[in-house]
Amino acid sequence: MSIPLTRERFDAPAGSRLEAIHWWAAIGGLLVLLQAWIYIAWIRSDKFVPTDPGPDPLPRASEIGLPIFQALSVLTLVAAVAYFGRTLLRREPLAPIQVLMLGWLFTFWQDPWLNMFRPTFTYNAHLLNFGSWSEFIPGWVSPHGSRIPEPILINFAAYVFQLPLSCLFGWWAMRKAKARFPAWGGVRLFLAGLVAMVALDMAQEILATRVVHYDAFPAAAGPKLWDGEFYQIPLYEFLFFPLVLAASSALFFFRDDRGRMVVERGVDRLRVGDRTRDLLRVLAVTAFANLMNAGYVFTMAFLSLHADPWPQMPSWMRDNVCGAGTVYECPGPEVPIPTLTSRPVPPTSGRN
Repeated sequence: MSIPLTRERFDAPAGSRLEAIHWWAAIGGLLVLLQAWIYIAWIRSDKFVPTDPGPDPLPRASEIGLPIFQALSVLTLVAAVAYFGRTLLRREPLAPIQVLMLGWLFTFWQDPWLNMFRPTFTYNAHLLNFGSWSEFIPGWVSPHGSRIPEPILINFAAYVFQLPLSCLFGWWAMRKAKARFPAWGGVRLFLAGLVAMVALDMAQEILATRVVHYDAFPAAAGPKLWDGEFYQIPLYEFLFFPLVLAASSALFFFRDDRGRMVVERGVDRLRVGDRTRDLLRVLAVTAFANLMNAGYVFTMAFLSLHADPWPQMPSWMRDNVCGAGTVYECPGPEVPIPTLTSRPVPPTSGRN
């Protein structure tokens, strides 16, 4: 279901609408080129190596759950390739959900940004990984960022499939709210989508972090679930990332009578082929998803500057980023914040 937008309120003169799609697509194109450069530099470097999980034993729930996560990721990637392949073989334009999927895929490069200023978020090193491209991101500060393992299979599938699917859940909630309360305006409908995203994010994070130990939030500030444990989750996580997903849900919900999202407006008036039109649409949504997600990752990175001390972390979650065996103390209120070019801050607290 899409919500037609009245011409009087949302339409603009043709020139300005065309400028809008070009601006959105130009921003998206620059971001795609930047991340391609980062990936290539990382792959060609000596930092493109798996992170050592270390000697600590893996809990039984992780031994069972992590392979299941990876297998499901492979299946979803196969399904996504088949879905896009079918569209291309039929020479059909990309559907709105396919545009959203590709836009979110080109947001994957932001995944390590939470750790830009100091290590605050980690993954389980037993997952298939080659470290991360962190230290090739312009402006990166935190040492050993490349040691935080990006789970290639799971996260690639998450960005192209699971996150857009989550946005569809928010779209569904907004649709139900509109049917139940026809007089509701955009703000209330957005909040309905946000509530759905908060509930979904809580379920997913608790499963991944607390049960399967897929990831962790060691440098967290303020109130948390399971405070002081290596699987603690800061409560603000359940608001900030759902806000990003709710924004994408609203983008998908408030389409015009041609099924176009706000950032796509004017594309139908361009005298270009269908595939060029699809490319512009994807780049425009890429820009939107990147800008929304950047607000989340930079907020999380800022809060890491005010984090409580790291809890005791197992080796496969500490990822040799800090603590014993390194030249850096794990983050805490009393710990200076090192940079890539500063002197080491040797670990002395014994916390890790």
